[in-house]
Amino acid sequence: MKALITVATLTALLTALPAQADWLRQHFTSPVDAVPEGYAARPVNASASRTLVFSIVTSDGDMVADARQALLAQCAGAITGVSSLLMREPHFFYYKDRLELSGLCLEPVQP
Repeated sequence: MKALITVATLTALLTALPAQADWLRQHFTSPVDAVPEGYAARPVNASASRTLVFSIVTSDGDMVADARQALLAQCAGAITGVSSLLMREPHFFYYKDRLELSGLCLEPVQP
């Protein structure tokens, strides 16, 4: 009898999980400034991720701050047209969040 209850509980749990198996995707793009004369634009990209187990963050650090610092480290000038993409990938009992940032680095042209 105990095994039957365990199998019934497990079956109910497994049938409820596909309802959560949707990817979450959020996208935002900031305005793009015109490239001033004497400057060149090049693309820069950065990403960061974190893991959530039962809605508890298990990763150290701040995902947004880490991605921002990685993006800024690639450009000595200004960054414009920043695009962010937040994705949540569901797994069995945990989620994986990933943030991808991209933008245009405006740097002076070297003569």
